[in-house]
Amino acid sequence: MKINELPTEIKKIIPSLEISEKMYLLLWNRNNDFIKNNTLEYDVSALVNFLKKTESEAIKTIETKLPFFFHNNVSEIQKKLISFFESIYDIEDEICGNDYLDDETMQRIGINSNMRICEKIYYTYAACYHCYSKVNKVPSKYIAYSPCYRIETKQNKFRRNKFHMFEVVEFDKEEMLEKQRYYYIYIMVKLLEAHGINNVRVIIANDSFVTDNKQRIAYQMLTKSKVEIQVFSKYLGDYIAVSSINMHYKHFIQKFEILCSSDYNSMCFGVGLERLREIIIEEGNKKYFSKEKNYAEEK
Repeated sequence: MKINELPTEIKKIIPSLEISEKMYLLLWNRNNDFIKNNTLEYDVSALVNFLKKTESEAIKTIETKLPFFFHNNVSEIQKKLISFFESIYDIEDEICGNDYLDDETMQRIGINSNMRICEKIYYTYAACYHCYSKVNKVPSKYIAYSPCYRIETKQNKFRRNKFHMFEVVEFDKEEMLEKQRYYYIYIMVKLLEAHGINNVRVIIANDSFVTDNKQRIAYQMLTKSKVEIQVFSKYLGDYIAVSSINMHYKHFIQKFEILCSSDYNSMCFGVGLERLREIIIEEGNKKYFSKEKNYAEEK
């Protein structure tokens, strides 16, 4: 599916965060919960209507090929997502990551001591980290998937220490990635809708779950580089992210010395497979699954 350049009108749909970095850091120091829980929302209806009106052929392709999940097995959901994205995009390669990242990769990414298992070995906390050393072409799209880890003090069916991520990792010019971000939002909103899930919001987010580095989080919020697609969970009584889109700009291209001109950036679109499955089950859409599997059986 070919993507054209992003029309300027779509920028009106993006939430505004008119705040200086100095003021941002001041707010953080006084009340970091304000920053971590910031809920600047996209106008999802406006975005959907805009894309339908201006990108009708691409939208038609997406809607006719959206996957339906008939099994609650995570690997089957992953297979469906791989098949779907391969049917609408040219995917350069599939990369299956493992549970661990080596020291060389972590040195390039930036050490996260919370994820250290032992000397020079770290838990994987993003599937895309297994991708960057294997990139041999730009512009391009790669599929990456792997187990991922978080430190969760209170575990439940959505918040787990170990889960599985599916990602599309993309390398292109910034304006093309900006437009592609809206396609990924559209895909997730429509995929959830197709499974009877309508209480969805899209917000500007940050990686405060990974780091307390104020500058990094401020940068993400000020540049609106991370977006989360969240669904309201009756179980939690709150919204929970099932998908995210993170614009890296030139960070990984430079860190991994990916050969390309200065025009190129990277971005990843990720889906938490267990969360997607659990929210579909929670919404009462068991008709999509041939059998259920209790969360307790997986612990």
